[in-house]
Amino acid sequence: MSCAGGCFKAASHPDEEKDPHYQKGRNLADGQDFKGAAQEFEMALETNPHSAAAHFELGWLYDTKLNDYAAAIYHYQKHLQLQPDSVRAALVKDRIRGCMQQLANNEFLLPKSRDLQRDVDRLTAENLQLKKQLETLTNQQAQVAMMTSVRVKQALPAAAAAVTPASPAPAPASAPHSRVHVVKAREFRRRTTSTAAAAASSGGRPEPDPALTTMRSRIFFAVITCFWLVMNYLLWRSQSAAHSQFGSAVPAAIVWDKILTAPDNSSLEIYDHEKKIGFCHWAATVGNAAEALQRTVASDYEPEGLIPQPSGYGLNLDGNTAIFGTNRVRFEMHLLLSTNETWQDFRLTARMRPAMAEVHAIAAAQKIMIKVNEGGGGDWQKTIKFSDFQHPEALLADLGGADALGFAAAAGLAYQQNSIAQAAAGLKWDAHEDWMQFGHARVKVYRLETELFGQHLRIFTSRVGEILWVEAPNKLTLRNEAFLHF
Repeated sequence: MSCAGGCFKAASHPDEEKDPHYQKGRNLADGQDFKGAAQEFEMALETNPHSAAAHFELGWLYDTKLNDYAAAIYHYQKHLQLQPDSVRAALVKDRIRGCMQQLANNEFLLPKSRDLQRDVDRLTAENLQLKKQLETLTNQQAQVAMMTSVRVKQALPAAAAAVTPASPAPAPASAPHSRVHVVKAREFRRRTTSTAAAAASSGGRPEPDPALTTMRSRIFFAVITCFWLVMNYLLWRSQSAAHSQFGSAVPAAIVWDKILTAPDNSSLEIYDHEKKIGFCHWAATVGNAAEALQRTVASDYEPEGLIPQPSGYGLNLDGNTAIFGTNRVRFEMHLLLSTNETWQDFRLTARMRPAMAEVHAIAAAQKIMIKVNEGGGGDWQKTIKFSDFQHPEALLADLGGADALGFAAAAGLAYQQNSIAQAAAGLKWDAHEDWMQFGHARVKVYRLETELFGQHLRIFTSRVGEILWVEAPNKLTLRNEAFLHF
């Protein structure tokens, strides 16, 4: 979402954000008028071509909302050139790689599933083989019919010459009964010639009935067609029908792998008790995300369209929401995973002007760092070890006293020791196949479920891993924007 400019206000020059076009673009982006916001940021660049903040806002809009990845890469790179020491450098480089991957996918139209591609190739090969067999049988039938016709034509003159007798002497005109014998002789000669020709063409066997031959050809073609249909049905049933029952269990690792490698990002709207309170953007990236947070700006990038071997995963969630009436909170979440999908680094930042809060967890260090800046010079910072979660009540009391305990109870969160230990060790996910109503049609989806602090959390994804619906505790839901158009 367009929260990135507000989330990193300190990284931009103050004069750049005072530009009226820049401020108007920020307001339009908050109101979800992304095209109008892009026009205002372009006008801000006309006023100040060296505005790093305007370049970043344009890159973010073209990347996450307008799907113009080439333009996004251009503005991201201009931002890095104008502000090499920006605190957003790691995020910008990560988004550049994500845009390059999107451009490569759009250019080469890679299949979304290797299993699907293999099934398509196998079915194509089977269809070609059946077509060749049908063409071969049709050609053989045509050759047999042609050879039969040629033999008949060749045998007719020889058979006629063999059975035709010498011309009889003319009968006397005075014998009327001789005319009858002449007519009978001609009839006998005609019948004998036809019988001999038929015997010569069939090798002594009677000629087959043409209607019977045509019927046999049709029956053979029908058998071949039925065989092809049955084989395709059996193939489809072996691939899909085994999992067609409602609620069939599937390995959770398969669903998470689809989410981490999903080809499309997810734009979600946030609802609290059926009332819209904000929106967010979910993006999953494949690559060395840890290296993306550590490397400095590189002078040369990898060639466009070159997709490296995955060496890690990154999950990004950013957006804004309204709490306590009209106050809006901008938030960003970044999660880094290794190739075996084990988390390595987690960072959550929340801003409600002028205050800011940041939570940073590092798996290798086994600790969590919490930093709060109230905007008026009142900074607060604390480091918590993972072992401290064995005593949740003492930890909550230390962080916020009675207010923190009361907030946890009001939110319906169970902070018993076993719940905290389970969350620290890792959530146990269950995955099932399910159906969702999409307009006037029902679509097949995956359903992920877990229990966090005594509350149920459900995530619904498409068959390729795109986030469609999230059900959180206290009737908090996240809905994909695609559902709003049906």
